[in-house]
Amino acid sequence: MKKAPPEVLCMGEILIDFVATPSGQPLVESETFVRKPGGAVANVAVGLSRLGRSSGFIGMVGDDAFGDFLRRTLENEEVDVSLMGVTEVQPTTLAFVALDKKGVPSFSFYRHPGADLSIQPEDVRSPIFESAKIFHFGSLSLVQDPAMSTTYHCLDLAEASNLLVTYDPNYRPALWSDEASAVEAMAAPLDRVDLLKVSQEELALLSGEDDLERGCRKIATRGPKAIVVTLGAEGLFGWTEGFTHRAPGIEVKPVDTTGCGDASMAGLQAYLLKHHPQSLSTLEFPEEGFRKALDFANRCAAHAATIQGAIPSLPREGEV
Repeated sequence: MKKAPPEVLCMGEILIDFVATPSGQPLVESETFVRKPGGAVANVAVGLSRLGRSSGFIGMVGDDAFGDFLRRTLENEEVDVSLMGVTEVQPTTLAFVALDKKGVPSFSFYRHPGADLSIQPEDVRSPIFESAKIFHFGSLSLVQDPAMSTTYHCLDLAEASNLLVTYDPNYRPALWSDEASAVEAMAAPLDRVDLLKVSQEELALLSGEDDLERGCRKIATRGPKAIVVTLGAEGLFGWTEGFTHRAPGIEVKPVDTTGCGDASMAGLQAYLLKHHPQSLSTLEFPEEGFRKALDFANRCAAHAATIQGAIPSLPREGEV
């Protein structure tokens, strides 16, 4: 049976997380690591597929065993990989991850530059955008060219097809020369974004505000119509011009919080696609719909915290 074309196109990084075991010790003291597939944008693509929505991944891996493993992982999760390229020039990107006693990760990246940054604008064909509904991207592809130029090329294609644009400015200090450069690059595409997902730290970096509502209002002047702030164990905060909603944290025993924000983004998109498809282009859904979408996304994130590894932890609809 022919697969449906992707409703959501996710462009950006895919990599291997080598997660230190046991948890609760720093990387410098870790001796044993478990291989897990990951990468924020790839996590969202898999999360959507597990929640019953068709997704496609746009990105690059190296011509190596890790790249083969990642491609097979996405294929097994029924993610469209027709725009997933392979390069012989750079190896597949790796990250070594240590988890503290609460499952909160710290990272050390092997990405100099790494295959995910090698994707070229000419690697992305436009027809696949014409049947999609959402384009999702992150900031890790904005670190340097050619991935940065490819990201903006994809934004052009998304806008030409009138897709909802969602963005996760995922801040990883080790990947930038300094904080100011990171903030400048992360903020640059905000005027082309409809739905923004940020952590509390990223909200403060982009807005200069610690208050959730003031920070969201300030960022919204740059373009986003709706903003979702992940609050860790405290849940989610959602903002639109008309109303706000706070989804309180769900008590779980955290194992690994890597990918929780990506699980929430996938959950949010999946809920809107299922229940409010007519409102995607405007994001003018009723307050009750926004609240339910955030609550669903919050449950997705809570589930993801209970299993080690980003992609392995992403829930299916029945589990949510």
